[in-house]
Amino acid sequence: MQNHLTDCTILHGDGSSTAAKKGGDMLGYNGHKHFKGEKVVAIVDRNGNVISPYTRASGNQNESPLFESALHSLKKIASAVGLDFKGSVMSLDGAYDSKKNRKLIFNAGMTPNINENKRNRKKNQTRKKETF
Repeated sequence: MQNHLTDCTILHGDGSSTAAKKGGDMLGYNGHKHFKGEKVVAIVDRNGNVISPYTRASGNQNESPLFESALHSLKKIASAVGLDFKGSVMSLDGAYDSKKNRKLIFNAGMTPNINENKRNRKKNQTRKKETF
């Protein structure tokens, strides 16, 4: 526990989609939710305090590639404020499951806690030839 206000032993990251009914800067059609808007990725501590500034993108983008920018912002804030995330656990949902994101978390000195996305995994499928 650092500063008795933030608990950075576990960090949570997730994205959110917001509809923009009257227009905006970064708009894109989100086909999954069927509206035009933008996506935001935030990283919070164990108590729900927002640690890094929001990473914004248009609504038609996937959240997974936005994590690199969010982690960069997290590192920048950590060095400015004096927080240390080494040894912390970064908890993310299955949308962020990729080798690149896991490597970014390991290189930052943190442990990834990401649900395995079965669609993202390649199975080692070897078909045996049938002989008759």
